[in-house]
Amino acid sequence: MERLYESIPESMGELLLDAAKEVRKSKRVFAFSHIDADGISALAIITLMLEREEKEFEWKNVHQINSESIVQMEEDIRKYKPDLVILSDFGTGQIELVKQHLVSIESVKSVIILDHHLPPNDSPESMQDDIPSKLIEVNPGLHGLSGSTDLSGAGTAFLLAVFVSPNNVDLSELAIV
Repeated sequence: MERLYESIPESMGELLLDAAKEVRKSKRVFAFSHIDADGISALAIITLMLEREEKEFEWKNVHQINSESIVQMEEDIRKYKPDLVILSDFGTGQIELVKQHLVSIESVKSVIILDHHLPPNDSPESMQDDIPSKLIEVNPGLHGLSGSTDLSGAGTAFLLAVFVSPNNVDLSELAIV
C-alpha cells in the first residue's frame, strides 16, 4: 500500500484525501458514470465502496454530459437530494456545465469528479482556475500523469476507494480496464 501512495503526485493525493473525507461524511450520494467499459468499471468500484461505507446511494450511467443530459442529471439530483454527487469517467471536459447545473444545488455539499480525460483545449492548467470550493476534481492529467497510459477512470475511482478505506484494495481487479 505504501508504494501505491508514494506513486501518486502529492497534489493529486491531497485531492484524494479531500474527496475521501467528503465520502466519509456524506449521508446520501448520487453517482453518475460514463456508459462504457471504463465508466461501468468505475461505477462498480464506487457503488461497492459506498455499500461498504453504509451510505444511501443512487447511481446512473450516462452516455455523455452535454447541455441536455445535464438537465436530466440536475432533475435526478433535485429529486433524490444527495449531499454528495460523484461523476466518474467524465466531468473534466464538461466542468462548466457541472459548475452551472450541479454545484449550485442546495442539498449538494460536494461534487467529486473522477476523470482521466484532458480538457478539450488540452491546457489542463486553465481548468484549475475558478474551481468552487465544493467541487473536487481528481484527474491524473492535471497532475503530470497520462490519462491514456497511466490511469483510467476506473483506476481513479479505485484510488478514491482506497483513500476512503485501505480495505477497498480488493477492488483493484475492477480497475484494470
